Amino acid sequence: MRIASLFLLSFTCTTLLANDAVIDASKYDSLQAAANALPKTGGVLHIPPGNYELTEPLRIHTGDTQITGSGTATHIVNTNTNGRPAILIEHADYADRATPSKERLWRVSVTNLRVTGNEKSGSGIDARYIEEIMIRDVSSSYHGGDGIRLHFCYEDPRLSDNLLTYNKRCGVSLEGCHDIVVSANQFEENQDGLKCVDSFNLTMTGNNLDDHLRDGIVIENTYGSVV
Repeated sequence: MRIASLFLLSFTCTTLLANDAVIDASKYDSLQAAANALPKTGGVLHIPPGNYELTEPLRIHTGDTQITGSGTATHIVNTNTNGRPAILIEHADYADRATPSKERLWRVSVTNLRVTGNEKSGSGIDARYIEEIMIRDVSSSYHGGDGIRLHFCYEDPRLSDNLLTYNKRCGVSLEGCHDIVVSANQFEENQDGLKCVDSFNLTMTGNNLDDHLRDGIVIENTYGSVV
């Protein structure tokens, strides 16, 4: 009987800890409040269907974290006109500056949502010094910056099955990344489709690029690529 009671107590505690790591954004006053509720050890932020207008970036500061919507019915609208991104993923202690290797966040994913901006906004998703980032099934359009920008997301960034359209800069901008997979995305009418600079080992396969205003693919100072 005592063993059974200890097992039940252990199971209950584990369940409570797991529930604390799954955040339902509808239960919070704002998306940022919901993101701030994620434990430092990471978790899942679920954003239900709806239009979410942002005047400041949604800041994600935890590793081992998934930001997930309910398809394009989850629509994040960036109304900022000061060049700020809609979603900003970076270490809170190193905002707007280089993050030391040992302090970098790992394994952040963004999936299954739509994000749009305006001519004066920044990028749709701006990730800085995040290792093993994954962005999948995201529609990112009409931004004043890039659809997706990865800045020194060095280890194994992966972008797949995204729609990147009508952005004033690049559909995807990669800076200082390594062992990159960009697969099965659609790019249309951005300034440039994809730009990859100062990086290593870009694998870009199975994508569709159409009607860009300048260049489809730009690769500079990047070695060992397959396109």
